[in-house]
Amino acid sequence: MDREENTLPMAESCPFPWHATHITSVGAVGDDLQTLAGKLQNQKLEKLAAEWQSLAAMPNLDFTGWDNLPGLMQTMGSIQDVTRVQYMIWQDPWMTISRSTFIGSVLIKTGLGQLLPDYSKPYPELTGSGLPEADTCYLFSSEPFPFARHIEGLERRGFNGALVDGEFFSWFGIRSYRMLKDYMERYR
Repeated sequence: MDREENTLPMAESCPFPWHATHITSVGAVGDDLQTLAGKLQNQKLEKLAAEWQSLAAMPNLDFTGWDNLPGLMQTMGSIQDVTRVQYMIWQDPWMTISRSTFIGSVLIKTGLGQLLPDYSKPYPELTGSGLPEADTCYLFSSEPFPFARHIEGLERRGFNGALVDGEFFSWFGIRSYRMLKDYMERYR
């Protein structure tokens, strides 16, 4: 169970043995998988942990352009001359991510780290009155909030950005591993 998704009372009420994780970066995936593999004595998990650790050890890329960004589904407005990136996970209230999250670490790996604002909270709220900011590229995640249903409204409000595959950026599963690994190997 991930601590971010499950509270201690939820875990304690679970009728099965459980292991708590707290995934905050690409590197943390490998470390937590290694711990879990040891507890389960599972060689396949050990191999997957080593693969995540190897991926985490790769140097961060330089940004290669929006057309190359993995998981880009649909663009809106102009995203060429931006000085900041906000990865949006929720609307009402508007919520984004900080560098200290798994999503932030994936963006850093893909070369967008220098454009990410630094927040003290992992998932800060943004005040709606100042949105959108013209110098910002807003990456709207396909999940957990269904931004795909709201693209036309976001365009009318003047947002520059793109709809991105939330599974790739947000969930630390095999799909995000494969997409990030392929991207890192292609552009390093």
